[in-house]
Amino acid sequence: STVAPARASEAILINDLAGFRDPKTIQAALTIFERHASSYVRALLARACAQWHTVLRDDKATTKALATLRKLQKDADPSVRVAVARALGAFKRAEAFEIPALCAKDEDFRVRAAIVGSISTTRTPEVVSLLIEMMGKETGRLKDDINTALKGLTGEDMAFADTWAKWWEGQGKQLPREPAKGGASGDASLKAKDTAQFYGIPTQSDKICFIVDISGSMLHEVEELKKKGPITGKK
Repeated sequence: STVAPARASEAILINDLAGFRDPKTIQAALTIFERHASSYVRALLARACAQWHTVLRDDKATTKALATLRKLQKDADPSVRVAVARALGAFKRAEAFEIPALCAKDEDFRVRAAIVGSISTTRTPEVVSLLIEMMGKETGRLKDDINTALKGLTGEDMAFADTWAKWWEGQGKQLPREPAKGGASGDASLKAKDTAQFYGIPTQSDKICFIVDISGSMLHEVEELKKKGPITGKK
């Protein structure tokens, strides 16, 4: 293992504890490990909190798990805060919402991206309001991720923060019982404004990554009829 032996043994212990069913044992474990010196162990603990909540459905254990996640959300290591953001997807209780709101303001892009993914299936007015607020502050790819999340929650696709905000105000900041059907497609709504395109694909990202395959297989010619552009293998 690439994990130091001491950390590895504690990681195994946390994974074993994740299968425990006794709330007292769980609360004791949370108290012990939430201040552990290893960020790796603390991140594992955040994941274990979600497992305990999902399996036990015990109010006391859930309350303690949320208290632990609140502490870990302030961790100096971004990897721990990412683990917290991902764990929060298991919690649907109203009292848990303050933690996603804090994650949404995190200085690290990875934490904010993780919380968008976690709450994208939690269909509440609070989540929609938070996502719209985030969209107005974010740049690049995360704006597309937020738009996708909002589309899934509402059935609408406004593509831009200002149009989402106006629509949400018009709804009285309340969700219909079911997501709307037949909302504007992502491409159509993006093209409604001047939006950058990459090979015809609209995107709000300000960074594009090129992955170029220069392996030997690229020397073999592959012809595609009725299609213009460079042909693989031709010089």
